[in-house]
Amino acid sequence: MKRLLCIWLPNWPIQRLQSELRQAAERDSVHTDSVPISEVPIVLWNENSRRGRLVVACCHAASQLGVRVSMKLAEAVDLVRSSTNSGLRQSDSARRPPLIQRHDKSLDQRSLEQIAVSVQRQITPKVALEELAAKPWAGHPRHQCESLLCDISGVSHLFGDESGLLVAVEAMLAARHVRARMAIAD
Repeated sequence: MKRLLCIWLPNWPIQRLQSELRQAAERDSVHTDSVPISEVPIVLWNENSRRGRLVVACCHAASQLGVRVSMKLAEAVDLVRSSTNSGLRQSDSARRPPLIQRHDKSLDQRSLEQIAVSVQRQITPKVALEELAAKPWAGHPRHQCESLLCDISGVSHLFGDESGLLVAVEAMLAARHVRARMAIAD
């Protein structure tokens, strides 16, 4: 029976950016005693032909400040900067400016493809990127794929069993500073 593994990378645009920031800090041997990258408010925006500049992704820290997907960028910037400037969340010595930048969909896609190649080389030869429908599902806008689908039929024994395979995938992703939710089914 065919067994499939789904690797879902929640909030992929934000994870990719945080991963790059962590890798750059490690590469440059920068040790920050201040705020961890996961606590820095990150807002990604893109141009909408009808509504102007809109938020397309935000991290948990920005979400806690009231930023939401599809919000106008100006509102999001006001929320993030007013909170950061007020010093309510951080002391002056530990403060990091929020990261607000244009969303690079193609860079997200290339990074996801690189992860797919790593999974293909290290775990299973049959890996595909999630395919998105032309219209959003369940009312949630999906701007790009954030999942990999893998055929793991006949390879789980190489890792002991399916649990061992999941541990191997998790370790591979952790080395890239990426979190995933995974499920295996027929």
